Amino acid sequence: MLELRAIRKAYRMGSETVVALDDVNLQIHRGQSVAFVGSSGAGKSTLLNILGCLDRPDSGSYRLNGRRIDALSENDLALVRNREIGFVFQNFQLLPRVSALHNVAQPLVYRPMKPAERFELARRALARVGLADRGHHLPTQLSGGQRQRVAIARALCGQPSILLADEPTGNLDSKTGEAILRLFDELVADGHTVLMVTHESEVADRCQRVLRLSDGRLVSEKCNGGDLHARVA
Repeated sequence: MLELRAIRKAYRMGSETVVALDDVNLQIHRGQSVAFVGSSGAGKSTLLNILGCLDRPDSGSYRLNGRRIDALSENDLALVRNREIGFVFQNFQLLPRVSALHNVAQPLVYRPMKPAERFELARRALARVGLADRGHHLPTQLSGGQRQRVAIARALCGQPSILLADEPTGNLDSKTGEAILRLFDELVADGHTVLMVTHESEVADRCQRVLRLSDGRLVSEKCNGGDLHARVA
């Protein structure tokens, strides 16, 4: 489903070149849950940005569902982001002045469908995360856990191939974070592919695979069970 081959990414920092990813090889199959861990600066966020088509590698190849992604135009990359990838951010990234329902439906604005169809899909997504009765609430009227659920519903609304989560429990208390992790467990059980960056070992251990990065390289893998077709290549 997802394959990275010899991915390299570097950034210019003044007069220096900082290598964020160095010869990263990876395969992930549909329905897997994967956590990326490592110290600050290990390359986790850069890797997630490349997987989410928010950034391009300097070299190497990225295939998603058999399609070569790194060679696409900017317009085609935008279409891939909209149709294939769902994003869940630590800070929720919700529009503050519109309802939960409108936030969830927002990614579908860029698809050729009628508003009634968009909002029906958004209602189903909210129901999927247990917020069927909160669609007309503004984000400020919701708790942190409810806002994260809205963010997950927004990510799911377009039926993406993969769900990317960047520290999804980082701003939540332990009880609320546990509820969000149970929701991720349910999504994986239903066949969704979930990839997340986390610094919390207890969060990472909920995933089937834990991949550790150091200095831009994938250095180890821990398997926690499940259908583990792929390993660090």
